[in-house]
Amino acid sequence: MRGISGAPAEREELARPIARRLVDAVMQIHMHGLAHGDLSLENVLLAEEGGGPQAVDIRLIDFGCSTGPAASGLRGKPSYQAPELHLEAEYDAFAVDAFSLGVMIFTVVVGNYPWSSTRPSAGGCQVFQFYAEKGLTAYLQRRRIRVDNQVVVLSDVLSPSLTDLLAGLLAVNSSNRLTVAGACKHSWLAAP
Repeated sequence: MRGISGAPAEREELARPIARRLVDAVMQIHMHGLAHGDLSLENVLLAEEGGGPQAVDIRLIDFGCSTGPAASGLRGKPSYQAPELHLEAEYDAFAVDAFSLGVMIFTVVVGNYPWSSTRPSAGGCQVFQFYAEKGLTAYLQRRRIRVDNQVVVLSDVLSPSLTDLLAGLLAVNSSNRLTVAGACKHSWLAAP
């Protein structure tokens, strides 16, 4: 069980500028009609320009899986894959990027992936299956992490605004998922 060091509010405060830049970077590629297709923290380069996290510059790399707005086929890393990638149908590649972005923000704030895979039940990740069946609120009430020297549940650690952003980006049903453009306007990212 990995932990969050420092007070939860401090952790969110440190992660917010990075999350803003991640959302902005994905929005920029979407505005050019491209979906990344393999968004993950492993495909992000950070360059600090002095001044701490407020001055972090983000570069997305590895566009080998990029597509237009519609795509089909399995792409990306298991922890970041939107559930619809496992269906044999065309999907909204921008919505898939939004889901991956939600996993990225969760991971930056919490310090660990929310699940290991989104593969459907047979051989899939039980943590994601629980999330898909019960929703984010139940998941956050069950997921335990260490904060300093205490074990707490994520629902006691994450702010309601961040929880709302994650619920939108990590919606299992892509038609209910928050778009990247919608995330750009979300109150958690707009906070000072």
